Amino acid sequence: DMNGGENCVQNTMRYFAQLIIQYLLTYRRYGIRIQYLSIQNEPVAVKTWDSCLYSVEEETSFAVNYLRPLLEEQGMGDMEIYIWDHDKDGLVDWAEQAFSREENINGINGMAFHWYTGDHFAQVQYLSQCLPDKKLLFSEGCVPMETGDNVGIRHWHTYLHDMVGNFKAGCTG
Repeated sequence: DMNGGENCVQNTMRYFAQLIIQYLLTYRRYGIRIQYLSIQNEPVAVKTWDSCLYSVEEETSFAVNYLRPLLEEQGMGDMEIYIWDHDKDGLVDWAEQAFSREENINGINGMAFHWYTGDHFAQVQYLSQCLPDKKLLFSEGCVPMETGDNVGIRHWHTYLHDMVGNFKAGCTG
């Protein structure tokens, strides 16, 4: 039972990477090319549904030691791998830990992030300056389902504010 999140067990990482490769190969057979891949959405968030938790060491090890070699072996070495894929407030800490290890630098293309904990544009800017060769991707941001006057314009403003702030800070996508 993975409800509530379980850590990715070291001895299952190879099998999980093989499963992802089969998934990607199936898409490729249908003419769909996947260009970007995030290791895990919200790797430290405990959910009430099946989910997998990763420490920064586990996520980077999976990406660099298991998934990246299989991607290259299958002719998908140009696929970009992103880590973190969680809220901006933890972006710098995760990146500093991940990229402090030399072996992670070439195997991981960048960081993905969400907007739910606030603007944190300074964190995006800091990383864009400290890690100029790494891409920073905004990967998730949802607004609440609402009805009423001016809901559309308010939601539009929320998205525009975050997009402009992220791009000005060095976000690449």
